[in-house]
Amino acid sequence: AKHTKIVDFNEKDLFGRKVRTKSLTQLKDHSVDYLFSSHTLEHIKDLEPIALQIKQKVKPNGDIFLNLPAYSCKRWNSGLHKNRLFNDHQWTFYLSDQRPGPSKKLQHLLAIDEFLANHFTILIKTYTGDNSIFLHLKNEQ
Repeated sequence: AKHTKIVDFNEKDLFGRKVRTKSLTQLKDHSVDYLFSSHTLEHIKDLEPIALQIKQKVKPNGDIFLNLPAYSCKRWNSGLHKNRLFNDHQWTFYLSDQRPGPSKKLQHLLAIDEFLANHFTILIKTYTGDNSIFLHLKNEQ
């Protein structure tokens, strides 16, 4: 939406407006009502500091919506997915109730719901039809 603050490395947003915020660190603490991220966390090597930043920037009881690539799409797996503009995929994500079998040779495999449960309350966790994972989290403090 046009009233939404965009945090991105890109110079312009979808509407052609200049992106002024390049990092979560530029936001005031507890100033964000909700955070939506799509296909971002898998590019970040150290997830702990990012989870703590999200917790710090999202208001208490604020919502976090994440769309992440799932292990089931081979081209998105860590070690296979390469990106010239941003970091390659550092992680291959799955949900803890559906761990990939040992026959799948996956690098840097992480049950993303278990990791995020250390910081947030998970309201929804599901695989979607496009080989992605959708999570709705609550920043309860």
